[in-house]
Amino acid sequence: MPSRKALAKIHIAKKELNLSDEEYRQILYDCFGVDSSKYLTEEQANMLIAVFVDMGFKPKKKEQKPQPKKYDQLGDRKGFATPAQLRKIEAMWKLVSKEKTKESLDKFLFRRFKIMKLENLPFDKVPAVLKALEEMKKQCLKKQNTNQIDEPVDF
Repeated sequence: MPSRKALAKIHIAKKELNLSDEEYRQILYDCFGVDSSKYLTEEQANMLIAVFVDMGFKPKKKEQKPQPKKYDQLGDRKGFATPAQLRKIEAMWKLVSKEKTKESLDKFLFRRFKIMKLENLPFDKVPAVLKALEEMKKQCLKKQNTNQIDEPVDF
């Protein structure tokens, strides 16, 4: 017996294709030798759905709820960094840090700005944190450029 989901899809297709009960049962009998979809196997049910798709049925895809972005659960907190700012700071940290963990970012924030956790970052400290991360980024780029050795090119 097919799953409830498959049976539901079959009956939705029957309705959307405006098949009479007689036409529907004739398709079942011609294709699978049964007079009711409950006697189909799961595989046969999927094949029947494919037949209905060929006839013009357009199954609706289940709408997925958009996943909330990181830090969105904090919401708009007066006096604190916005979720977008927190995501930007975390992304920049992962670019410039050797240890790319949240814990290492929190340690950095405490050492430089006396802030225990990223989530507790005051709104007025955001520019200073971003500036510090930009400076670290410049240092990383400078190190990368000095570590590169120009190889001779054969002409």
